[in-house]
Amino acid sequence: MRIFNKKFLFALVILIFSSLVLFAALFYWRYQVAKKQSEKEVLGPVGTLYLSRQQKLKEETSSWNTYINQVYGFSFKYPQEWQVSESKDEWKLWDQVIGVRQYPGVVLGQIHVYKQFVDGKRQDINESLEILSKNGKVSETTSNGKKIYRIDLIDSTSNSSTIYTLFEQENRVIQIGFVVPDVAKDTNMKLVNNLLDTLQLK
Repeated sequence: MRIFNKKFLFALVILIFSSLVLFAALFYWRYQVAKKQSEKEVLGPVGTLYLSRQQKLKEETSSWNTYINQVYGFSFKYPQEWQVSESKDEWKLWDQVIGVRQYPGVVLGQIHVYKQFVDGKRQDINESLEILSKNGKVSETTSNGKKIYRIDLIDSTSNSSTIYTLFEQENRVIQIGFVVPDVAKDTNMKLVNNLLDTLQLK
């Protein structure tokens, strides 16, 4: 009888322990499902698309080179075949000029670092933004809590698409301009958009 009781108690303990493990596993599974559902509701369709876009951007630019400007605290990635070079402004209108070439000698875009003062007047990003936005569509993003403005110029008579990006760093207005010709426009526009989407400010 005692042996029977011991076997019965042992089996009962095993049964209770197994039930607890099963219950804990079921609870954890339901928690994970609820958590994922909650994240989807918080993010919404726009947030989900943003994460998907960021993942795709990371994959598409994983083999790209990175340009880092230590002086003015910004960086971006660009295709390995392209060239990025810094040069002095012979006209002394800018503090720094950076050229982005798709092929040697073919400038696709330029980055201009405005002088802090011109004729004793401090350069204001809002003035540049106001001028460019008259003939363009403005969108806004942030990097490290700082605003980045993008202006897509609208000109039906042009054989190219022009994109400007404006931001402020180190008390300087910095302007990135790209002129994408209609030849191979879809491919080049995608590359330019990816480059601009990788722009990071310190």
